[in-house]
Amino acid sequence: MELQASSGNQIREVRSGGSYIGQSDLRVLFNLPPTADTSHLVINIRWPNGDKQTLNQIALDKYSKVEEPR
Repeated sequence: MELQASSGNQIREVRSGGSYIGQSDLRVLFNLPPTADTSHLVINIRWPNGDKQTLNQIALDKYSKVEEPR
């Protein structure tokens, strides 16, 4: 996942799995400085199958569930 913001871009990688019994945390967190312009945030996602998805209307200060399109 890549967040594009006026304060710069941030990239996060999500990996499922982890160990025999456990699973890695699938949540992705981005941190923005208090002075960042949040009116033009864009998240670009590249799914494991190669598809790309862009999210433009992003709620701040909360978790949003995003699922791979079928």
